[in-house]
Amino acid sequence: MENVSLRTIRPLVGDSSGESTSSDPRLMHNDDKGREPARLPSKRRRVPESITRNACLNCKKGRAKCDGNKPCSRCTTRAEMTPCVYEVHIKHAKEESMKQIHELRAKNNLNERVIKALQSGDKAPGILRALSSGDSLESIVQSLGSQLVEEQDNVSPKGSPTSIVGGSEHEPETQIRSGFAWTIVTHESTVLDHLFQLYFAWVHPISTLFSEAHFVESYKGQNSRHCSSQLVNAMCALACHFHTQSEESELDSNQLGIQFSEAFLTGFDPDDKSITSIQAAAVMFLVELGRGFGLRGSSYLRLATESIAELSASSNEELPCVLKKTIQGIRCLNVEWAQVTFQFPSVLGFRAVEDTHDEEAHLDDSPWRFYRYEDDQCPLWPGLLATTSREKMKLIDIIKDNPLRLLRSPAFVPASRSKRRSPPARRSRLDPRRTCPPPP
Repeated sequence: MENVSLRTIRPLVGDSSGESTSSDPRLMHNDDKGREPARLPSKRRRVPESITRNACLNCKKGRAKCDGNKPCSRCTTRAEMTPCVYEVHIKHAKEESMKQIHELRAKNNLNERVIKALQSGDKAPGILRALSSGDSLESIVQSLGSQLVEEQDNVSPKGSPTSIVGGSEHEPETQIRSGFAWTIVTHESTVLDHLFQLYFAWVHPISTLFSEAHFVESYKGQNSRHCSSQLVNAMCALACHFHTQSEESELDSNQLGIQFSEAFLTGFDPDDKSITSIQAAAVMFLVELGRGFGLRGSSYLRLATESIAELSASSNEELPCVLKKTIQGIRCLNVEWAQVTFQFPSVLGFRAVEDTHDEEAHLDDSPWRFYRYEDDQCPLWPGLLATTSREKMKLIDIIKDNPLRLLRSPAFVPASRSKRRSPPARRSRLDPRRTCPPPP
């Protein structure tokens, strides 16, 4: 039989140490001493170094990563000569359209100011000379003593409650003057408007913690009377739980909710007894409850309960309607949380404040719609916010009084008393000497 020299098979040390095993001189065969150690082929799928969020049509169909080049690397290596085409995302197209609308409105505002100045008569010669010399409208307006600001988007009239979501009458403006923002998490107006609409559609009608009309007015007017960064961050963090992912949406609601929660914690002061801080703490209780951390979130509810009691007892200048909604909302959360944890709820009794019935008819007439997606167009129904709040408070009072009525009932037998009576009865049933007659 012919002698054949066979190569010795070496054991594989490990998958993760493939490179170190091949490069270890102690494990190299005699025939491999003059060779370069070969790397094991990687089983991972190769991914482009740079990945774009807007993939080409071919990569979308193949559910593959796209590097965003024109053409992309995947299309250049394909056997089929299909053109590499990119479609403009509807979100980007909408943002570009909104940007153009804002620019046109600002330019129109400048034109109106210049025309009004020309109609006045006394400044007309100077304006005409500036126009003939080629001066810009901005410089002309500044020379007239007017301060150049961004044109305000009148999507919601001041003072009108915004109890519906999804229409042009209720969306609070995300930014009025340049450099100001209520939150640092995102400055995209479409994202913030979408989250606000989700909150006012699914949270506010059930857990009313503040006056929607006063919140929107302060939000648009950029004053901290009934709006704050902590309240905005808490509302957006809670609204992220109600986001429904669609094929066209690129919003990562989970990560965005975490960022809003972190932004809330950065600026939150537990010693702040303002009405907006109390409302934000109550909203954060719902945020933690939605994540499954009810015990951790109960500290926010306890803080809000103690702070609203202290604020109501002190002499404050808060509006009765705003204070009423916050007190009733926190009371509802306390009763509902007590039912889940089998505890007695905290008692919040401020009947003098709660006797106000202003704006209830207007709130019932305000429309509501089934909002889920961005630019979602749904039919409108009556909101009935005041009726819902009033009937819910009746139900909460019944739930709160039931444990007390049960304890005060004469038919209620304490457990300790029943335990003391149970052993003799058990012995009489089990002991045969107590049941059988004596022998004759």
